[in-house]
Amino acid sequence: MEKGQVSHFLKKIGLVNISLIAIFAFQSCEKEYNTILDNTGAAPIILESTFSPVEINTDTINISSERKPSDLLTIKGTGELKVYHINGKNAIKQVVCHISTEIPGEPLNQTFLHDDGIFPDKIPNDSIYSGIIEFQFYRSYVGTLWVSFYGISTTGYQSASRYIPVKIQRLNKPPIISNLSAPDTVIRPSCEYDATEFNIFIKVIDPDGQDDIKSVLRFTPSGKIIFFEPVNDSIYRDGVYLTCSTLPGSYTFRFLAVDRSNDTSNILYKSIVVKD
Repeated sequence: MEKGQVSHFLKKIGLVNISLIAIFAFQSCEKEYNTILDNTGAAPIILESTFSPVEINTDTINISSERKPSDLLTIKGTGELKVYHINGKNAIKQVVCHISTEIPGEPLNQTFLHDDGIFPDKIPNDSIYSGIIEFQFYRSYVGTLWVSFYGISTTGYQSASRYIPVKIQRLNKPPIISNLSAPDTVIRPSCEYDATEFNIFIKVIDPDGQDDIKSVLRFTPSGKIIFFEPVNDSIYRDGVYLTCSTLPGSYTFRFLAVDRSNDTSNILYKSIVVKD
């Protein structure tokens, strides 16, 4: 068959339209592929996140004169999050922070972060969202709490969550007593006088802060407990009254301090001789 006759034959059976059908099919597939790039279904993206505090020593938190495991503690934390959306900031509906004991877990509390320049947020509309979250737990809890951040778009798509651990611990350190100052010998007054007074001084330091000192004590040989009074930030005084009814002899006293967690300090001893 001649070349012209072949061409005439292909036209006759319609194969000349194969290329047009292929082009149409390709264009149709390309259009379908482009729908995957539609931004209306995009979720926010978390770029950076911070939270403070990330370590909490509950033995530095005082709500009464004594720290008890049953104390309900209230903590305020500050979260900060940088969030991006492909369609711009206006496509972000909410930025959420919640805190829980597990991942995932029922939140102890939840709050929304804002990018409005109102404290704790620093600069409005800079894509950095900030907020304060308040949460409570008992002093007996020791372990890890989890702060979770995520964003939600105006079309309802949620970002992946970002987690930050918060370590809860009890690191109480007992007080330390030193520099005990007391006379070695005292003279018993005659019964013509009511009493003779002398002072005992002691230095008390608490590694967790001086506010952690609950009491400073002197124990008499008979087991009586005497409380010292503070003179200044670290010096405590005990005013001792000696009467003629006190028998001559050597008396040994025991000294210690107690903090708000009821931990006791080292013990110091001092013997004082009473003479006529």
